[in-house]
Amino acid sequence: MEEKHMLELCDEITHITETIKMPRKIRENLVKCVDLLKENGKNNTEKQNNVMLILEEINTVKTIPPMLRTEIWNLIGKVESNERANL
Repeated sequence: MEEKHMLELCDEITHITETIKMPRKIRENLVKCVDLLKENGKNNTEKQNNVMLILEEINTVKTIPPMLRTEIWNLIGKVESNERANL
């Protein structure tokens, strides 16, 4: 994932956490995604994989609001498309 795409993804996740009401644990996991994307010392593939695991875990929660579920799916799609672009 290019640096530009990672920053865009961080901004989008931050916007979601600030504008959509959600359970505290899900918000914490999304903030963790941002921290992982900004982390130095790891390669981009490792960052993408870690973020993808967290997003997929969030997506399995049955009680998240439909609007948030849609946003999570959009984020997963962006991470996947960036992975394919790097192959």
